[in-house]
Amino acid sequence: MTIKINPHNAERGSALIEFTLVGIGLLFVLICTFEMARGMWIYHTLAHASKEATRFLIVHGAECQARTACLADANLGTFASRVQFHGIGLVPANLDVQVFRGGTQVVGSAGGYVTLGSLAGSTAVWATTANTGLPIQVSFRYPFQSALALLWPSAGQVKFNLVTLGASSWDTIQF
Repeated sequence: MTIKINPHNAERGSALIEFTLVGIGLLFVLICTFEMARGMWIYHTLAHASKEATRFLIVHGAECQARTACLADANLGTFASRVQFHGIGLVPANLDVQVFRGGTQVVGSAGGYVTLGSLAGSTAVWATTANTGLPIQVSFRYPFQSALALLWPSAGQVKFNLVTLGASSWDTIQF
């Protein structure tokens, strides 16, 4: 008795195995692409928020304190809400802020950062002296946690998935 092997039946499972081997790599590349895009989006949002925060501060300087219409906006709470408006998707409790005016730190302490959430609702005025012509520098830090660590074995012990993104902007106070 001879057994005939149909070549089509013998190769039927190999396509599934080849697709699985190639598919795992393609899926990993796809997830990496999405994670890189998400990181770039967060960085771009952070850079945009820092530029808009700097713009807000250069037009709401000490001279703003003398104008009633401007006075309501010249506090740290309004500054925080402007940053939140332009930093769509950034969690205020995770966003660290520091502001320097003419080399002196006016938001944050001892060279450190404060969270944006701690500034929300604050009525403290950020500038009370003549500042026209002084440089303003706004710096932000934001943690980026990659979802790729979920796919990595022993991700609980390895903390490679947390990266702190930073953005900074400066300009000269106009008013």
